[in-house]
Amino acid sequence: EVEALHAAQFPQVALDQIFDQLVDTLINDRLLGETATKAGLRDDPEVKAYVRQKELEFMMMVYLQRKADKVVTDKAMKDSYAAYVADLPPMEEAHVHHIEAPTEVEARTLITQLKGGADFAALAAKHSKGPSAAKGGDLGFLTKDCIPPELVEAVFGLKDGAVTSEPVTMGGAWHVFKVTERRPATPPTFEQVQGLIARQLQAKAMEDEMIALRKKIKVVRFTKDGAPVK
Repeated sequence: EVEALHAAQFPQVALDQIFDQLVDTLINDRLLGETATKAGLRDDPEVKAYVRQKELEFMMMVYLQRKADKVVTDKAMKDSYAAYVADLPPMEEAHVHHIEAPTEVEARTLITQLKGGADFAALAAKHSKGPSAAKGGDLGFLTKDCIPPELVEAVFGLKDGAVTSEPVTMGGAWHVFKVTERRPATPPTFEQVQGLIARQLQAKAMEDEMIALRKKIKVVRFTKDGAPVK
């Protein structure tokens, strides 16, 4: 029981760290359950009404989930992925290099050195305060949606091989960029988006099932005053 409770509620925490806490929880649950049963609450009208409601909610959830599961086949997933990729707007990605300076003066000094022929990677490794300093400022290939909106123009407005002529401020620091290459962006792999696709298929299947069920009945609506809605 302890392992089951751990897996259901605290899988991210090591069992040894919360074992005693889980045991106490089970003891308290068992004690309260037996006490409530002895008090006759199993036959209490309020408890019965609550259980019926929860049972109904669970049955509805299971019904829709099983309908949705039948729709999420390998073929449906692959077809949806193909449609997803086909609908993606054309995007490019740029090979971006970055230096983060603490002050505008230092950023402008670095830009002057770069225009004079200094090596970007060497300056980034020596002066950048950003996490990419260890890689010589190399951020790899990025698309526009990977960059904060206030930096998009500064980065993607550059020609290949160019360095920002003016430092860009953001987050209390000053930034210098260089773009060395552009290429068409690679769409996400099936594995990267299969969770999203599965959820979308399930949601659509549940919606379709409700629409189909509603078509089988006649609904008569009333206002809050009891008058039929025309």
